[in-house]
Amino acid sequence: MNNKELEILRVSWETTCSKYTTDTDLIACELSEIISRYQETHRHYHNCQHIVELLELIDQYTNEEHQDVHIFTAFYHDVIYVPGRTDNEIRSAQFAAESMVGLKVPNTIIEGVEEIILATQKHEWFDENIPN
Repeated sequence: MNNKELEILRVSWETTCSKYTTDTDLIACELSEIISRYQETHRHYHNCQHIVELLELIDQYTNEEHQDVHIFTAFYHDVIYVPGRTDNEIRSAQFAAESMVGLKVPNTIIEGVEEIILATQKHEWFDENIPN
């Protein structure tokens, strides 16, 4: 990961999280954990560059009302990835929920993130009621 990608991740994460908590140490710690997981050596696609690409798409296509749900989803959607396991998405959704509770993110956002992450299990389009 290059410095530009790291800066994109940091700014997006801090800007989004600071809407919900003033605990800058927690915000930094959570980002560090996420980046560490996405830099695991067995990852070839679901890595930090992938998150940056998703953030660029979110910036282009997501309306402001739902942007935080999509940003958190981008960061957490594959935070747990063990090749060959079939429960990576479930575990990622659980990890996301626990982390976001600590960040004081509202339940409506947490539930939206969980729903989208779980919908990626089958790589199919999901519930039309999920905001875009």
